[in-house]
Amino acid sequence: MKSVWKFLNTREEAIQFLLAKPKNTVTPVTYQKIANEVEMLDAFYGLLKAGDDKFRKKKAFKPFKKLARHAGEVSALQQEEFMLNQLFSKDQLGAYKRDVRRLKETKRANYFMAVNEKFVEALAVQKSALEALLRNINKKLVSEYLKKKKKKISKILNKADFKATKLDDLRSRVKEYNTLKILTEKTKPKKDAFEKLLHEWKIANDRILHLNILIESGVFAAKEANLIKKAKAKLVEDEAGLVKQIVESVSALGN
Repeated sequence: MKSVWKFLNTREEAIQFLLAKPKNTVTPVTYQKIANEVEMLDAFYGLLKAGDDKFRKKKAFKPFKKLARHAGEVSALQQEEFMLNQLFSKDQLGAYKRDVRRLKETKRANYFMAVNEKFVEALAVQKSALEALLRNINKKLVSEYLKKKKKKISKILNKADFKATKLDDLRSRVKEYNTLKILTEKTKPKKDAFEKLLHEWKIANDRILHLNILIESGVFAAKEANLIKKAKAKLVEDEAGLVKQIVESVSALGN
């Protein structure tokens, strides 16, 4: 399948491009793109495993997992910094904001130390090692693999007691399915509205979980703790709205 080779080439070229960017041009979006590309590769490696059960996916994916970890640590702190600036005014939570900023710079330095020239060269070698596996992938295998993935999504959606606790699992499965569905389509697919809605929920939910950690830490004075609790209450309200939209979308999908 030409689409299989194209998919792998596109992912690896994108990662190589992002890693080659000079330090002063690496932005928060860069780290997010790296994480997204690695996540897409992870889904693809799952397909390769389906084509050859002897394929040692965990070992082959290890360098990319390392990349995702370092990029993810920086990205998480950048997102936290952005969240704090959105939810709190300049003079609120000043000391904590400084701690986040300093930790972010430390993690950023760690990222550049880990993702050095030698590491980038090692990633480039991965492609040649996969060529034999790529030849095992055909339309029938992809079709059957996607059917299994879709069946698992349907299993979640078809439950009469569909709950918000299943949303993260559903989000991951929908994204994986849509990632691999590209292999069967001649034209670039449109953005999936349902996947986008699940992504928005994930952002809101992650923020709530993080504020919970801050509240339970006990390191903030009463005034700051109350500010965090108020911010959390607003996020919980927004998240509830997103959950409602998702549940309605599930009903509209006809289960």
